[in-house]
Amino acid sequence: MKEKLQWIKGKLRWICKITRPAVVIAGVLGTWVISISSNGHDLLALNKIAAATSMGFSCLGSSVCHYGIAHKVYKDKWYDPVSIQNPYLFVLTGLCFFVISILIPFATLPPRCVYVALSIPLAIILYGKYLSKHWTTKNLVIAAVCITPALMGWWAGSHTPEILPYAIGIIFFAYIAREVLLDIRDIRANKGHRITLPIKLGTTGAMRVAGISVLISIFFCFLLLCNTSGNLAASGLITTAACLFLYTAAILITKNMPANSKKLITIAVYCLIIAMLIIGLQNN
Repeated sequence: MKEKLQWIKGKLRWICKITRPAVVIAGVLGTWVISISSNGHDLLALNKIAAATSMGFSCLGSSVCHYGIAHKVYKDKWYDPVSIQNPYLFVLTGLCFFVISILIPFATLPPRCVYVALSIPLAIILYGKYLSKHWTTKNLVIAAVCITPALMGWWAGSHTPEILPYAIGIIFFAYIAREVLLDIRDIRANKGHRITLPIKLGTTGAMRVAGISVLISIFFCFLLLCNTSGNLAASGLITTAACLFLYTAAILITKNMPANSKKLITIAVYCLIIAMLIIGLQNN
């Protein structure tokens, strides 16, 4: 019985690695929150649910498909290896999730939402096969994919929320930094497969680049803060995110190891999502 429970726990951990539920939840929430800002208080309107569901399947498809394409890299990750027995099945499963993510906006949302849904599998497939092999394209592509929830939520609605450019700026540069930090952790696994920024500049050099990227996110936090219309709750969350970013930047610019910087960036982004929800509810 004990061995069976351990097997079940191991299987559940493996499934969580493959599906990345935290990423899926962030994508769904981010899309839903921006759709509220761009289309009113009806939280469960068809366009909001459709956009968020589509993005959930996009995130799920991205993770599963990428594990299949880049299975050799994940097998070499010394700290947490993931063995993929049948990578082609993973790619096929991921493509099925992508098809669902495209059909939902095709049936219920404006054409531009379909274009967003189509761009994600294209970016992920090109990333896995070609664009992830060099740092000049690797981090930028993933950062661009990470702003697609904001685009999906925006285009599912009827108007452009004032906070959108600032939110996109924060997320884009925060995720560039986060991807660089992941590459620092993955130096050993990436050698022979990819030329990442840490391999090119070393750990310290890559940390400095990530730190500068986080500082740019702080600048966009300041611009967002100036457009919260006196909302104390939202302002407090944005300020918290900015402080977390500032602490992260200090670590990345002054230290020799990134410590828990990746986790701090994730917490800051979730603070931002909640703040955008509050702003969206207030402005509609």
